[in-house]
Amino acid sequence: ICTHIFCAQTISYLQKKYNFTAITAAIITDYTCAPFWEETCLNYYFIPHKDLITEFVKKGLDKNKILSFGLPVHSKFKCNYTKSELKKELNLNPNMKHILIMGGSMGAGNLLETTLELSNKLLNVEFTVICGHNNDLFEKLKREDLSKNVNLLSFSDSIDKLMDISDILITKPGGLTSTEAMVKNLPIILINPIPGVESANCNFFTSHNMALSSNSIDETIRLCELILKDSTISKELLLSQQKNINSNAADNIANFLLNEITE
Repeated sequence: ICTHIFCAQTISYLQKKYNFTAITAAIITDYTCAPFWEETCLNYYFIPHKDLITEFVKKGLDKNKILSFGLPVHSKFKCNYTKSELKKELNLNPNMKHILIMGGSMGAGNLLETTLELSNKLLNVEFTVICGHNNDLFEKLKREDLSKNVNLLSFSDSIDKLMDISDILITKPGGLTSTEAMVKNLPIILINPIPGVESANCNFFTSHNMALSSNSIDETIRLCELILKDSTISKELLLSQQKNINSNAADNIANFLLNEITE
């Protein structure tokens, strides 16, 4: 099972050269057909959504090998915690709204300025900022005169709990992080997409009304205020997420492949 194009290319080459009989599969982790998937030759391609089938077929993949089971996430994202108890555990104010700001595992994007502007403008909101493995960003933020309402973290393995206590997630449109948040049913504002698969992800999520996108810090602030004030906006986003995201994708894929092995 491959989750990256390089692995899929390697397995495809080995399969052609040595003609081994293993069942091979790819799990596509973005909401688009990235370049070079058409150069691979696996048994199955599990894609995140049925509306992507046409794009993959146009790129040259066999429609009979494409299965739109969804993007699998860790089972912990299917667990729900009591928000008030979690906030107490994390020393956060149970009476304040909470916004989670992430830049992926590498802390990419303009998180420094975004954090400073949002924390200075949204005074009745608490923020948790995840810097990931970006130690430079973490140290820069530590040196800033941050408001008391900013909780600064480096890498965290409790993203599922932080999503549970949050009212909004602000993040770059990575396929996996966005899907994890949607399984958690969390309103998302997408910022700083890297041109290519991330911009395609952003377009897919916004066109299906699963997330909002922002092109500036001022717009991000406006969208945060809008979501926090108008519950109908959140409800529409969450309904679209529930309609389009399969939280059981991991189980469905595993069961399918186990059945194939048995047969």
